Amino acid sequence: MLRASELIQKLSKLPPDAVIAVRGYEEGVDIVSEVRECRIAKCTAPERWSGSHYITEQGPINAVYIGDKDAGYLHLDFNADYSKV
Repeated sequence: MLRASELIQKLSKLPPDAVIAVRGYEEGVDIVSEVRECRIAKCTAPERWSGSHYITEQGPINAVYIGDKDAGYLHLDFNADYSKV
């Protein structure tokens, strides 16, 4: 589990004009356009294609979401409870 302090340390060693990219849905990468704080909880029985955690206001884990807010396949509602999905 990567903590914010570790991420900051790693990023501080990179060129400041480097573009940040994350894994794409199936292939390629997406350019990061959103960084925000959220709460997450562990999925009890995640499907193999889904993430191991979900976003929920009641989540016990304080987290930082880093992703592409314009990705057509990903429209996260940070106020929704994804525990039922």
